[in-house]
Amino acid sequence: GVVSSTLRPWLELELEPSQAPVTDEHAAISFDVTLFNSGSAPARDVAIEACLINAGNQQDVQLAEFYTTAGDVRDKIPAVAPMARITLKSAVRLPRSAVQEYEVEGRKLFMPMVAINSRYRWSSGEGQSAASFLVGPAANDSGKLAPLRVDKGVRAWKGLAAHRYEKGIRR
Repeated sequence: GVVSSTLRPWLELELEPSQAPVTDEHAAISFDVTLFNSGSAPARDVAIEACLINAGNQQDVQLAEFYTTAGDVRDKIPAVAPMARITLKSAVRLPRSAVQEYEVEGRKLFMPMVAINSRYRWSSGEGQSAASFLVGPAANDSGKLAPLRVDKGVRAWKGLAAHRYEKGIRR
């Protein structure tokens, strides 16, 4: 038999948005997040956090800050077994005053980004997996996402899609 000395978990993150309401008080994204342990050991004491930011010039700075600042997560997932998936329902909000709108042809638009950060441990170490996703309605058959139009008052979008942003963490 072969004994592996590199037994460790690897958490993969997937996001499935379900709704995006925008009111006079806030913008929000409701979603399912799936954690998949593609590794060979259980991920233990899994802490997971999420935030909503504006896609734009400052997104990389905001993502870096979110990924490096550990929050106070009270409810941790005790364990995610190797090759197992766990799906959680959640939502994130951004105060309406923090929504950065941009204007195109007289329309005010908002492109939301959901960031997910997970920290976990195993018998001989600690790991982190983080990813961010642009969220919006699918634009035609092009595979691209449309921004949310926010100049038409209170509104909610369904039938959303998410595209993974290239910068993330897996360690």
